[in-house]
Amino acid sequence: MAARWVILSLFIFSIANVAATLNAPDPDLSNEYKTFNRCFSLLTGRSLHVDSPYLKIIAAKKKSAQELCQDLISDVYLDSQGRVKASSAINTFAKDILSRMQMVHQSWFNRVGFASSENEFATSSIMDLQTGANYLTWLLLSTDKKASDLFLINTPPLALRKNDKPDLFMLEREINVPHLISRTAKPWLLQFQPIDNPSVVVPRKDIKEGRWQPEFVPTGELIGFTTPMVEKVSAREPSGEGETLKTPKQGFGGGLLGSHAYFATNTGLERHRLSDGGLWMHRRWSENIFKDFFCRDMPVLNEEDAVASVDRNSQIPFQKNVACMKCHHTMDNLAAGTRNLVVAWSGFNDTNFFIARIIRKAKLRNPHHTPLLRNKDDMDYASTLPHGQLNYRNVDGALISFNFSNLDELGKHISESKDYHRCLAKRYVNYFTGTNFEVLNVKEVTPAQREFDTLAENFYKHRNQRQLIKDIFASNLFTQKAKP
Repeated sequence: MAARWVILSLFIFSIANVAATLNAPDPDLSNEYKTFNRCFSLLTGRSLHVDSPYLKIIAAKKKSAQELCQDLISDVYLDSQGRVKASSAINTFAKDILSRMQMVHQSWFNRVGFASSENEFATSSIMDLQTGANYLTWLLLSTDKKASDLFLINTPPLALRKNDKPDLFMLEREINVPHLISRTAKPWLLQFQPIDNPSVVVPRKDIKEGRWQPEFVPTGELIGFTTPMVEKVSAREPSGEGETLKTPKQGFGGGLLGSHAYFATNTGLERHRLSDGGLWMHRRWSENIFKDFFCRDMPVLNEEDAVASVDRNSQIPFQKNVACMKCHHTMDNLAAGTRNLVVAWSGFNDTNFFIARIIRKAKLRNPHHTPLLRNKDDMDYASTLPHGQLNYRNVDGALISFNFSNLDELGKHISESKDYHRCLAKRYVNYFTGTNFEVLNVKEVTPAQREFDTLAENFYKHRNQRQLIKDIFASNLFTQKAKP
């Protein structure tokens, strides 16, 4: 008990010293200290030590607080092995900055978990739920990447983690009593039945089966990122029992949009449900693309934009109503580009094996372009040539209707859009300044709004996340000289 009081007393004394230092007699110096302490805490998640060499540099007036804030983020990089490092001897916070920015980036995604199911513990063991954050943090700290690469690089970066503990995860069975189990306690099963109609019972002799040895998501302290060498295929079917398979890393195109983890967590369809062009579509994936990368909720069209999409003769109720089609015209036409993707279990026996959620492609039976949507259920829809359309009003108010034949084309369009870069700028500015700016429909142009607009415009031009953060630190928004 006495030892706890000693530790608590030392902690309170340390906090008091820092507070006394930050409130120096010289008002200008005190403000400089407070400015640096703010960026330091936001970047590292730590409290500034009273003996910090950064404070001594400020006291000697060798550099301003804003310059040192810029140095903090400039110094951190990923070395040739993908491990985080700092180029400055006094910057001993590289791992803290890596960890903090990973946490911040993870908070920006609308869906970060799978639907509740007894087998999802296995899926999250082989499919990294932080894939989106991995991308953003990797792009931020890489010296040769841009924010637009989020939609152009189809091989997600893999987290490098330091873990000295056993590789265990939580298992919950029917009695709902959680306990720890090794991820290699049972073999992993991969079975493939014909995907044309997964609900049909197929004789066991017609089901290809193989053992699976997946690569597991690493756990422990984040220390960097690496990119795997993978085959340019989404999955490989086993030719027979006993074949060893790797966890598929290559996505379906469009960078993060078509990655296994992002698609699996964002599709609104239950497992083995085929897209039918009407009621059943991957429309939650469409909706969350706008939430995650455009900072916008549905609808993103005006009512007059959706009038032409109304079908009074449709058997699908919402296709008859323009109020419904303001959202569905965007969501459904975008989801049409993923009609051939199906969420499935890797096997059908979870008693003696581990099984996991995987994404597969339906077999293409019609190589010709067919209508984007259907006005009645069509069980052959998933087997038609996938193509889609992106419909929305952009930040400048222009109506965008972009046709794409694959997710790579969709990703390239979004990567070049002002909407995505303005949304990302909004998120960084919000985190570092606490001010939440609108991405469109600005009612009043204040000095703060003008400064944000300049930051967003410059970011759209250079597309460098690190430079954006440095620009934020150099702005009046960060020093709170410009009132929002």
